[in-house]
Amino acid sequence: MIDDVTALATIQEHSVAGRHQDCLKACQNALQANPEETYAYKYAGKSLIALGQFEKAQQCLLKAHQLDGSDPETIKDIGNVFNALQNDAEAIRLYKSALAIDPKYAPAINNLGLIAKRQGDFDSAEHLVKKAKDLDQSFAPYHMNLGAIYKELGQLDQALASTLKSLELKPDYPDALVNLGWIFQAMGNMEESTKSLQKALSISPQLPEALYLSSVSLKGVDSANFLLNKIEKVDQNTLNLSDSTKIQFAKANCFHQQKDYKNASDFLEKANEQKLLCMPSNASVLIKNIQVSANMLSFKEVSDCEQRCDQIFIVGVPRSGSTLLSAILNANPFAKDLGESRALPNAINAYSSQGKISEWRSLRDFYFDCIDEIIPPGSITVDKQLYNFIHCHYIANFMPSAKIIHATRNPLDNILSMLRANLMAGNNFTASIQDSAMVIIEQQRLMRIFNKRFPRKIYNCCYDKLVNEPKIETQKLYAWLGFDWSESCLDFHKNNQIINTASVMQVRQAISNKSVGGWRNYSLLLEPARKILLESNLFSAESLGQ
Repeated sequence: MIDDVTALATIQEHSVAGRHQDCLKACQNALQANPEETYAYKYAGKSLIALGQFEKAQQCLLKAHQLDGSDPETIKDIGNVFNALQNDAEAIRLYKSALAIDPKYAPAINNLGLIAKRQGDFDSAEHLVKKAKDLDQSFAPYHMNLGAIYKELGQLDQALASTLKSLELKPDYPDALVNLGWIFQAMGNMEESTKSLQKALSISPQLPEALYLSSVSLKGVDSANFLLNKIEKVDQNTLNLSDSTKIQFAKANCFHQQKDYKNASDFLEKANEQKLLCMPSNASVLIKNIQVSANMLSFKEVSDCEQRCDQIFIVGVPRSGSTLLSAILNANPFAKDLGESRALPNAINAYSSQGKISEWRSLRDFYFDCIDEIIPPGSITVDKQLYNFIHCHYIANFMPSAKIIHATRNPLDNILSMLRANLMAGNNFTASIQDSAMVIIEQQRLMRIFNKRFPRKIYNCCYDKLVNEPKIETQKLYAWLGFDWSESCLDFHKNNQIINTASVMQVRQAISNKSVGGWRNYSLLLEPARKILLESNLFSAESLGQ
């Protein structure tokens, strides 16, 4: 009995320390002594998952489950195999099976939350991971995971607090240090961001997330060379698909900084191909929603009623210059930045399902009810949820004091920027060159309809013009909104505005037009998109910058 206890303690020690080869040897020794030793199969399965040997891991874990069907941890680990293989449905089924045995089994609850996060359902992700954290306050990864979710939700104060708590529990936790670097970037504290990432890499030099995030903020060829040397030391064979994708993006960023666009194109293409395996394109769903919106339009023209603008909606497709626009607008002292709010779709659902006429409330009322922040009196809200373009008719017809700014950009530059940005779940189509072109086409068709119906409510702001003539264009925009313009509108980069998007690095600098026409460096990669755009008859060769 003592030998069994000692063997189990040794195996657990190796497993927790990440010494997986040693763990496997210890498990093999235990099985030689007893071929039916449940814990040996269980921990061998854990180590095999960590080593990326999923088929062998599943065999060991199934054997452990066969020997002891009452252990929720083993069922959870089988779910981890499917999770690693991006088979969400089977992973979810197994995590729920583990919870059927123990409804308070925090690891399974946490993992369900992480799948929800990967799928873009951040509300469910927050609820589940917070529940896991409440069940086990002492486990650092739950706090770290919750911090990452808060970051995606734009709740950076809570993200910072949760991440710092995880580091309090586990000071040398590289994943939490990466989260911290990520949060500091969004908060505009680039010095602390760099320190956090460097510390993470000093602990775990081959950490894909830290290498990728470091590649986003490269300055100069020397820094690109230095990082590329680090990346080349990563053993690709030990990475799962998600981590391998981050490494490909990091390499693409390094080669882009070196102006080696051939290699940058190759790694960018590979990164997005792998990303689509993890997160298949959602283009068909988005295009269907756009077409439904176009088909349901009434012929009612918006009224000419002039009201003080107190809500601004910035709409468009990702990477169309919306973050720059938001930063410029937030230079107005009365502006209240809502980020990428989910308030409007929720408000429309509530508004559309109203009951009795006597209880009727305006869409504006529902909208402000759905905002999770306190809005100071006299504020002008700035909502940068780009996909609100689908709801422009609701804004125009039912929110008289609202105005819409449609962010546009050269489509080829736009697609290149989407490909390079490695955007989060919900923007899955941006990893496909062809699907990105198709979404832009459908979005442009819908916005042309809206522009004809609601010409006084929509301002079309071209990124190319904005960065080439920032003073002239910002003056025009401010005049349309009825705002007072000053030179400070162009000094947004000097402020530490919270920027919770992939455009964070660009908006930490003065306005620059260096990305305009950048698609030409990637013209071979983007050729399929160019053909699709021209065939739509919405874009000419001249409008594409050819």
